[in-house]
Amino acid sequence: RFWRVITGSKRALISVTLAAVLSVSAILYVTNLSLPANALTTKCTLSIFTGSVDVIVPGTNDIQPGIDGMTLDTGNRVKTSVDSPALLTFFDGSTLKLEPGTDIEIEHLERNDDQQTINIVLKQWTGKTWSHVVKMVDRRFHYEIKTPSAIALVRGTQFFTEVDQSGTTKVLTTEGLVSVSAQGEEIF
Repeated sequence: RFWRVITGSKRALISVTLAAVLSVSAILYVTNLSLPANALTTKCTLSIFTGSVDVIVPGTNDIQPGIDGMTLDTGNRVKTSVDSPALLTFFDGSTLKLEPGTDIEIEHLERNDDQQTINIVLKQWTGKTWSHVVKMVDRRFHYEIKTPSAIALVRGTQFFTEVDQSGTTKVLTTEGLVSVSAQGEEIF
């Protein structure tokens, strides 16, 4: 008799649990149908190592404090303070390390799985950055850093970009090939 009570309550518990899991799954499925397929795959994540980082909201001059793990999108501008390095991790695995005192804007983030293309375009106003760009063999990939005086375009490499207060740009490649365009000339 004791065994029947235990197995009967287990069956009821299992039935209730299964119904709850199915209900939650159905709600999540229906909710996700309204989101674009690549809604979360066209953003980047901010990681703050130490100190503080400011984030400027697109279309406004509203400055908000950056939060470690914050999701950023096209139009966000990130400024690291003089004692604060940070890291942007993009949806494809590429990263951009921002040294202290860097000002960078996310101009364009796009992933199109139908055409197998990825576009990441950044505007570096001042400061120093280290880019680690994941090489995609099967995709058309575009990773670009614009500065006031040059454009650096890569397809999969590691490189350093420095922009001083006057807008002068330095690009150093540690691995791979970078195309740098400035004053009507292109150098690899």
